[in-house]
Amino acid sequence: MIAHAQERQFNAIIFHKLDRFSRNIEHTLRYFRDLNSCDVSIASVTEDFDFTTAQGRVGISYDGAIRAMVFGKPFCRSCEE
Repeated sequence: MIAHAQERQFNAIIFHKLDRFSRNIEHTLRYFRDLNSCDVSIASVTEDFDFTTAQGRVGISYDGAIRAMVFGKPFCRSCEE
């Protein structure tokens, strides 16, 4: 996906929910950073995050942490080790 973004094969990604894009918050933030540097817009149909700002990225991290508490699972795979 990142390689295609770098080749400018698309300019936007729209997904239903953040956890459908990636289940690992560390990967999600890295993908969003890389996609943003390729001028790819990112949008969730059901969640209102601004992925282009520091505040929006904090919101994503916070959301991942809350989901981890509620569902009793780590919000990143590296946390399982």
